[in-house]
Amino acid sequence: MLKYHLTLVAFFILSWTAQYAGLNKYLSFVPEQIRGLLQALFSVLFLVNSGFYLSLVPLAMVFIFCWLYLMDTRVDLRKLYQIVVLSILPLAVLMLGLLVYTVVFMKVDPSVSQKLTEVFNTMLSNINQPTIDPATQAKMDELLRAKQQETASLTPFWIAAAICSCLICGRLLYRRLQLAAWKAFVIPVTFAVSIMLVRMVMNTGGGSVMDRVKQIVEP
Repeated sequence: MLKYHLTLVAFFILSWTAQYAGLNKYLSFVPEQIRGLLQALFSVLFLVNSGFYLSLVPLAMVFIFCWLYLMDTRVDLRKLYQIVVLSILPLAVLMLGLLVYTVVFMKVDPSVSQKLTEVFNTMLSNINQPTIDPATQAKMDELLRAKQQETASLTPFWIAAAICSCLICGRLLYRRLQLAAWKAFVIPVTFAVSIMLVRMVMNTGGGSVMDRVKQIVEP
């Protein structure tokens, strides 16, 4: 069982490192006065996000166990744990690929770095002002759109990794638990769809909350 525990620890560290590597590409364009604050803030956010990825393991175990209970199928929890851990390996491979790409190949667009520096310098020079001037707000919106486009470009890779995870999980359920083929593959697919719907709701809700906060803060 130790190797499965170490796999989860490695997955958590890899997830956090891949996210932090992306942040590190932009830190040199942030003024030194707030660089440490941003590092601390985003490090905590990345820990939370990595914790979410790690929480997929117990969530998947509970989900699969409930399905098996409804099917009157008994299962050893340790065997189920092994199946779920092996099923997240495609996500770990994706994280490793993102890390290698970010560290070795990723280059920051000069226009993005310039806008980033200008935005932070403007905000620091006008730190006592209650509102952000329209020009700075427009640059911030452009940076956010660029980041959203970059994130959207990774969606096919996430979908491919999720499909591979479902296939691995279904195969293991079929071979190790002797489930019917259709049952073995329906279970991980329904779990993946459920997680996708939850993330969509969270993202939509998060955007609505941020819009509401902006309305409250702005005079």
